[in-house]
Amino acid sequence: MKTRILFISGAIVVCALSMVAVPGAAAAGEAMTGLKVLQPVRSFVVSPHEDWANLTGFGSQSDYVKMMTLMMVSGSGITGMKGMDMSPREASGSTGMTASGQVDMCNVLVKPVKAKPVVGANPLTLRVTDGAGKPLTGMKMVATVKMAAMDMGVAHPEVKERAPGEYILVPTFSMKGNWDVSLKGTANGMTMLQRTYTFDAGSTQAWVQPVTDVVFTAVAQRPLRVGDNTLLIKLTTPEGKPLDDVNAEGTVSMLTMNMGTSTVSAVKGPSAQLTLTVNLAMTGKWSVLLRALRNGKVVATRSVILSVP
Repeated sequence: MKTRILFISGAIVVCALSMVAVPGAAAAGEAMTGLKVLQPVRSFVVSPHEDWANLTGFGSQSDYVKMMTLMMVSGSGITGMKGMDMSPREASGSTGMTASGQVDMCNVLVKPVKAKPVVGANPLTLRVTDGAGKPLTGMKMVATVKMAAMDMGVAHPEVKERAPGEYILVPTFSMKGNWDVSLKGTANGMTMLQRTYTFDAGSTQAWVQPVTDVVFTAVAQRPLRVGDNTLLIKLTTPEGKPLDDVNAEGTVSMLTMNMGTSTVSAVKGPSAQLTLTVNLAMTGKWSVLLRALRNGKVVATRSVILSVP
């Protein structure tokens, strides 16, 4: 069994107080001479191969413990937080990825200008919406084009936002065969979109967007608050057709600290309307990883960020 060692010493406090110059410092110094300074009770030897941070205190969770202590003792807990690692944590046990390795926080409708992929230029229009169905504007998107079966080089065609939430790019396929067009979109430093679409250049068949591109729409039934919140969820095809044979579940986790995770199942109502009740235990930003299920198998995922004031 692994034992964590927690060192608490009042000597640090004594030293800090003794260096503050205030009126009556001499008297205070005399009063403090009677204080008992804590002395080491036991010494420990740590080899260069051991992780000192992981052996002492709360290990890698020290920042979280410090923040929670500050919040409980001094309210907001902002004082003393400088230098703490407040980067978002990945929810334990959930990667935010679909079965095909795609990370998504938005919905995408791909519209090729040419129905059948051709050798040469293939203009594409992307309509991108957020979890509430609103156009997602201002996203920085990078496109990567390469052949799936052989090395024909890599291209990065420019992606421009032509209208709110509408992006255009022109990938070029130099020969017949399957070509991968990978898209990565970011907004406010966060990855919102990461998908790969395959086009068969020279095919006699029209390109169809994969059925795994389930469109999620999740809207809070009322303003978010601490406690239980109900999300109204709709699952449709990219063209807007309701998916009556698909259910959903969601895994809830906090973005800025480890508050654990919980997974809840949606309840299906009329007209393919799903309701999902999630518990947001405190103010801050929360992630809900939504999974669309068909016959118990995950066919698509989407991550939604909820901010509790």
